[in-house]
Amino acid sequence: MARLLKTLPNTLILKSIKKSINKWHTPSNVSRHADVITTRARFGHTNLTHVHLITKEDQPVCSNCKTPLSIQHIVLDCPKFTSSRHILNHPSTMEEALGEHNTNLISTFFKSINIINNL
Repeated sequence: MARLLKTLPNTLILKSIKKSINKWHTPSNVSRHADVITTRARFGHTNLTHVHLITKEDQPVCSNCKTPLSIQHIVLDCPKFTSSRHILNHPSTMEEALGEHNTNLISTFFKSINIINNL
């Protein structure tokens, strides 16, 4: 339980992406798989970043930066993915990166950095 509580502040990112409680508009051309990936990223809970809670292993770290792996680190901070961030229009905040206006691009970004199957 202590391990779970320790991770909560870093995983509650939806509030930093969406300021209102209005329904998200999902474009009709988005596949179910892309929609699931987008939702998981917006919540910050993905297999890649949170499987350690189930397997009782250590939290994964970025192979490039040696910092705890999180969606925010992947989308905003990691220098390894700087060139791929052009897909998301070089965001500086989570709201810019994973906001409603980027719905079509979020899974494309994860596909381009080759982690879409791990989310």
